[in-house]
Amino acid sequence: MDHTPFVTVRFIHTVIEFLSKEGFSEDSLLRHTLITQDQLDQDYSFVSLDSTRRLFLNAVQGSDLSPEQLCFKIGSRTDVATYGAVGIAAMFSETIYEALEVSTEFSQLLLPCYTIKLKEHPRGYCIQIREKCPIPEPIQQAMAYAFIGSFLCILSTLSDKPCATFSGKLKIKLPLSRPKPDMKFPIPESPNFEFNSPEFSITIDREITELPIRWANQFAKKQALVECLQLREKLSDDIVEQVLSELMDSTYQFPTANSFAKRLGISSRQLHRNLSERGVTYRSLVRDVKFTRAKEMLLDGKQSVTVIADMLGYADTSNFSKAFKAEMGISPSDFSRTLRMK
Repeated sequence: MDHTPFVTVRFIHTVIEFLSKEGFSEDSLLRHTLITQDQLDQDYSFVSLDSTRRLFLNAVQGSDLSPEQLCFKIGSRTDVATYGAVGIAAMFSETIYEALEVSTEFSQLLLPCYTIKLKEHPRGYCIQIREKCPIPEPIQQAMAYAFIGSFLCILSTLSDKPCATFSGKLKIKLPLSRPKPDMKFPIPESPNFEFNSPEFSITIDREITELPIRWANQFAKKQALVECLQLREKLSDDIVEQVLSELMDSTYQFPTANSFAKRLGISSRQLHRNLSERGVTYRSLVRDVKFTRAKEMLLDGKQSVTVIADMLGYADTSNFSKAFKAEMGISPSDFSRTLRMK
């Protein structure tokens, strides 16, 4: 399973809120996602790639809509609040161009698995969306349609104009196959689409980027930008997040504290001190990741408890079972059995 931070909790809230109105229960949507209520209660955090994939899969399996239709519809239900400080800074910008500039500059706060850049184009400007890491095709497709739905919705909101206004003034390139002929295409006919493209991009005519935003307020924008900068600094400087990210990217041979400290260019003593100041230890983070991996493999059901114990570096099954029960309050076998009964 992939624990790579993928989308914000705010986006997941929007997805759950919309689908709940469509008849889905929150439990059915979060089934097997590893998304906890504590995580949903956080104002700013990320949901992993695998949990996002599972959530979309649960939604698609329970919907009469095609995956393209459903994901576009989800995206079109987003609003400025979905994107937190970045959305607020965009809303208070003077023009659509300024809003796009803010959104792409701080895109890592919204979609950390993507690089999103705004570049000049003969027609006006081009938004280029590129993956930082391999993303499975189903979730790549889901996010592409959700992104387009959200983009058109936010663009319409900020410009205070209906999507029909953009007819012939947008060109969207998708690295995806064209939907089947018998499938109702979920996107309005106004944008010009190019499928099977080597890139994912949206080209916008200059006429649109120069449109004013009626909520423009430079003071409010500056305040939102300060929050964006603080969030970005926290994201890049949080030693705990760096350690967890490294551990989650490891296979099952976790780096020692000494080797990890060397990668950061600091001493192991400094690493331990920095972690201690945040109330954790390197050993506890390794333990947390091990138990997360253990739960994933037990959930998957393809490996025995003995194999899982060996993969996670335990001397024997007994030691693993004792450690797992001490942490989870239930043995690995009972944990696996309980999941299969649900």
